[in-house]
Amino acid sequence: MRIAIDGATFRAVSLPVVAGLLVRAIPVLTTDFPLNDGGLFYAMTRDLQHANFLLPATTSYNGLDIPFAYPPLGFYVAGVLSNLGIGLLDVFRFLPLIVATLTIPAVYLVAREILTTRFQALLATWAFAFLPRGFDWLIAGGGVTRSLGMLFAFLTILEGIRFYRTGRYHHGAGLAVFAAFTALSHPEAALFTGLSMILVLLAYRRTWRALRDSIGLAVVAAVIASPWWLTVVSVHGVGPFLSGGQTGTDLRSSFQHLATFTFTDEPYATFLGVVGLIGLLHQVAVRRYLLPAWILVAFAIDPRGAATGLMMPLAMLCAVAVDEVLLARVTRTAVESLPGPLWPPAVTRDRFARILLAVGLFVGVIGASRASTGIGSPLGSLSQGDRAAMSWIATNAPPSADFLVVSGSFWFLDVNSEWFPVLTGHRSLATLQGYEWLGKSAWDRQDDRYYSLQLCVHDTVDCLDRWTLAESARGAWVYVPAKTIDSFSSTGDCCAAFRGSLAASPNYVKVYDGPGGAVFRPTS
Repeated sequence: MRIAIDGATFRAVSLPVVAGLLVRAIPVLTTDFPLNDGGLFYAMTRDLQHANFLLPATTSYNGLDIPFAYPPLGFYVAGVLSNLGIGLLDVFRFLPLIVATLTIPAVYLVAREILTTRFQALLATWAFAFLPRGFDWLIAGGGVTRSLGMLFAFLTILEGIRFYRTGRYHHGAGLAVFAAFTALSHPEAALFTGLSMILVLLAYRRTWRALRDSIGLAVVAAVIASPWWLTVVSVHGVGPFLSGGQTGTDLRSSFQHLATFTFTDEPYATFLGVVGLIGLLHQVAVRRYLLPAWILVAFAIDPRGAATGLMMPLAMLCAVAVDEVLLARVTRTAVESLPGPLWPPAVTRDRFARILLAVGLFVGVIGASRASTGIGSPLGSLSQGDRAAMSWIATNAPPSADFLVVSGSFWFLDVNSEWFPVLTGHRSLATLQGYEWLGKSAWDRQDDRYYSLQLCVHDTVDCLDRWTLAESARGAWVYVPAKTIDSFSSTGDCCAAFRGSLAASPNYVKVYDGPGGAVFRPTS
């Protein structure tokens, strides 16, 4: 089915796109540094630039000789933009924001293919615009790769639905090209796309010919992406790819989020999550299983990365709940068939229906605009004080000095640990980023080292002494920040007591103290 976008539809879809851009821009514009992560990707982009855009064998990040196996499309885009005169840090701030915003109209196009009416597709677009998990990790610094991966994933799904419905091979070609770009952008987006395409195939074209065509298109996509994966395999074998898929998974936590429908990252009540759950139950009741299966299967197969991609089917479930459950009860009208009016007359006439939509819009705006205040939100960044401390280290610490960054943070929110090697030029002995490409045993070992070190924030210098003795890290310098993006301290200072314990110890000398924290040199 070919979808034409008329002027009224274009204007209607532009509203959630602009609203989504605004709520995504709020945390980006309130800081002058990339949000949360991206230090590893920043280093890999610089490595690519220094290699004249030929894939290096390894990345220089943290002195670990990590295989340069990560999908590189985002690094190429960032590097080219930097070479054109845009500061690389600015690229890491704004490119994810722009690409993440482009996922909003992509959701509308997919929703038009799946949902019953244009009105539902528009509701889904509004819901997606305000679902924090649909953008929080995409607009972070690491969104240089994640946002591209998610945009191409949605476009692959769009072309896949069109291909299985019509059998037209220009849609098949689009499917293959976008699938290749997804694989070249982000590994979790590629896995999400593969799972989604299996469900789309089962929903729209369960034939042997469709299966044969799907395999052929997958081969075409692999060929398009082959300059990357063949280069990696020729140098490192398949080990890095197997390693990257085995690390960082927490099945228990993921299924807990699924069972409680708390994976939307909404900072207050999970309003859209509840509405989506109503839509899921309704879809099961009327025997439309694609969207419920999408949620369940993706979480079962990819518990680590499923939530971000699943904001698209969840947004569609929200639209179904609003239209076919809530508004249908209010206006007492049957669901119209596609295309249907963009704004059903029964909805525009009924005052209570308009109030219901306005309340939903208000709650969505509040939740999305305050996404950075949620517990565990990635929408924070290194402060100027943090960067001043790291600049002092880069200038004053001996080149041979290794460091321990002790912040007490979860590794995926530890901006101090991830950006430290990039901004100081020194090794951070406990930083976890990059170990996913060094094998599961190396990841698990470093994960244990990292968290046992971070627990010292709640203890004294004796904890640090035991850690350095056990890990043969005597002689390492120590950087203890003052604030972290996930600090739960009422004063905002994560680590004051621990810094005081180090300052009182004869084993360390405080050599720097500033708003961003303190640096300690070992006395022996």
